[in-house]
Amino acid sequence: MSAVFKVNGIVLPEPTEYDIEFQPITDGGERNLAGKMVGLVGIAPKYKIPLSWDYLTDSELNTIMGCTWDEFESNLRIEVTFTFPSYAGRVKTIQAYFSPMQVKRTSGAYLNNGWENFSITFIEM
Repeated sequence: MSAVFKVNGIVLPEPTEYDIEFQPITDGGERNLAGKMVGLVGIAPKYKIPLSWDYLTDSELNTIMGCTWDEFESNLRIEVTFTFPSYAGRVKTIQAYFSPMQVKRTSGAYLNNGWENFSITFIEM
């Protein structure tokens, strides 16, 4: 089973590489004289999802730009839904923003109407 990523209901092309990062958000807590952490309260897990593609066609890039950048400009947030094998196929949906996108177009990719080394990271709000 491969990973499926959707942004605002639109399925993204399958990435060449991705990570699912979990970041626990905590409140309070301090170290006692023995150096042990006490009073730490877990608030929520937050997700950070870097995706990258070795190659995208113009059409695939336009799909990603349309459901991320264009939507973010009007709503200031996007909805990211993802599944992945190690999560037992369960679906998770988060409200997110994204980091700067990076893409490269070489003469070879230009001749094939494509883009190389595109990356984007979704960060849960």
